[in-house]
Amino acid sequence: MLLSGPRSRKTAATFDILQNWNPPGTGEICEAVKSAIEDLCEEQRVAIVLREFNGLSYKQVAAAMSCPVGTVRSRVFRAREAIDHRLRGVFDDGLGRNRCKRALRVN
Repeated sequence: MLLSGPRSRKTAATFDILQNWNPPGTGEICEAVKSAIEDLCEEQRVAIVLREFNGLSYKQVAAAMSCPVGTVRSRVFRAREAIDHRLRGVFDDGLGRNRCKRALRVN
């Protein structure tokens, strides 16, 4: 199971999830997201996959990774930022995170 065993098993499992991930949308987008996730450091990659692909709560991810919830939140945030940065090559606004920030500043 993904939540048990040494880190290498967790990493292998995250790559298995990414290999089988095929959401609707363009292939270019999916490949860009997969590539961005694969390039993350192990801690960020495991945190984002457990949170976003496996649907675990932050508390469950923290238990699986044996770290505080705040650390998981930080890793997921940094992973999202890195993925957004990489997707700017595919989309003008990446995931739209900067557009949302700009809208908040204007209002």
